[in-house]
Amino acid sequence: MSNKETYRILCENHPEIPLFAQYWWMDAICVGKEWGVLLVEEQGKVLGAMPYLLVRNYLFKLILQPIFSQNNGVHFFYPEGMADSDKEAFERSVCQRILAQLKEMRLDWYMQYFDPSFRHTDLWKEAGYRVTERVTYVIPELKNLEELFRHFTSSKQRHIRKAERSGLVVRWDMEVSEFYDFHVEALRLRGRSNINSRQVEEYLCRKAIERGQGKILSVYDAEGHLHSALFFVWDAQCGYYLIPAIHPDYKASGASTLMVWRTLQFLQDKTQSFDFEGSMDPQIAHSYKQFATERVVYPKVERVNSFLLRCYLRCRGK
Repeated sequence: MSNKETYRILCENHPEIPLFAQYWWMDAICVGKEWGVLLVEEQGKVLGAMPYLLVRNYLFKLILQPIFSQNNGVHFFYPEGMADSDKEAFERSVCQRILAQLKEMRLDWYMQYFDPSFRHTDLWKEAGYRVTERVTYVIPELKNLEELFRHFTSSKQRHIRKAERSGLVVRWDMEVSEFYDFHVEALRLRGRSNINSRQVEEYLCRKAIERGQGKILSVYDAEGHLHSALFFVWDAQCGYYLIPAIHPDYKASGASTLMVWRTLQFLQDKTQSFDFEGSMDPQIAHSYKQFATERVVYPKVERVNSFLLRCYLRCRGK
């Protein structure tokens, strides 16, 4: 049995594996690309796993963080009955074996983001990897939305009330292809382009919706003008603000804030928390902070072995 088939079965039996590391998610975001998984096994049992996106060309062999995936580092599967006091040593042993497999792959560039709870980045540092911090903003608890609303900044509260008074309508019937077209147009109007192909974005949306783990929300005014739309996903632990699309002509209407509020209401009985998926951009981060979020740090782990790639990345300021 291949590593990927073993991992597929593993994910079916372990729904607690984070959404972005689930087999179906990796299969969706890596459509048309090559992905795999490193496994640590002992006596027929998987002790640890690390899914990855593999990129090859004529010169280089790379593992890179895939799009639409906040983190997908090492995940542990503890033997039944293992005492908490033994788990750290177990995790470090698994990590050492993952690192040995990475070395055998002879990569030119390795770059992945790990889960915020990952506590063994020192092993990667000792092996010559560079570890830096990335930041996301999370609403840690969705149980009491009335209390949560009171902790929003006054401006966010005003935006929601304004949007509701002005008659903005939230709909849940937008087609995936229509959402992609609106996303592209909203970016174009801001002088940007969509870095995601139609194939990948639409396939991921459809896959998540079919599984009952994704939804598209859209906001219109009384004249039928589309102000904003959002594709969000969730598992039992967390919901994610994955692909927002906001028409720049209506950015002051309150639609984008109402969109978040309706998403939280939808997710209240489906998951525990909500992650805004970044951002490292200070202006965007400032907006997310106003939703009573907590700042959460997670590690970026990287090693560039190719001299040519190292020079190229330095020239690009990376």
